[in-house]
Amino acid sequence: MVAHLKRRRVFGLLLTPAVNSGCGDVGVVAEGVGGGGGFVWCVGIRWWSAFLANVEVQMLRAPFVASATLAVAMVACSSGTDVKLAEKNVSQFHESFNAGRYVELFERASPALQRLTTQLQWVALLDAVHRKLGDEKSASRQTWRVTYQVSGNAVSLTYKTVFSGGEADEQFVYQMGKDAAILIGYHINSNALIIS
Repeated sequence: MVAHLKRRRVFGLLLTPAVNSGCGDVGVVAEGVGGGGGFVWCVGIRWWSAFLANVEVQMLRAPFVASATLAVAMVACSSGTDVKLAEKNVSQFHESFNAGRYVELFERASPALQRLTTQLQWVALLDAVHRKLGDEKSASRQTWRVTYQVSGNAVSLTYKTVFSGGEADEQFVYQMGKDAAILIGYHINSNALIIS
């Protein structure tokens, strides 16, 4: 790990290296809190150390400045589109959940998620959540995270969700494709699940 990395203002942006972000050496992460607000760009550790060690030299190179500015702008635009598409899928997830269409949710999930759990386990989990918490009434997005990698983009959204029988924190992780978001992870945490 590179311990000497600090927040730097480069090209008018405040950049913060996210050392333990899970980015690895390839990828960019954009993060936000609530309905908008701040974000953090994360590029692999080796790239950051090389970039920040030579930032004064690189800033003198106009083609690099233009390329870096264009790359940041492209990532910023893409993250908004990906987050909106993932949010739409969360709404569809809740509609299917309320209707008891758990098999449909499993069939629309990614093959990776389907390898981690069987359809029977998935249906049993969602049925237990529905029995204990009831229908979803409202969901408020708390955070978002977009991870850009060579293999594709992933969006993670966390929600504070109100059900008819209690509250829960939910996390949805989607693999982004062309005009599609495919569920690759779902996590729910609620005291009502344990107590009820």
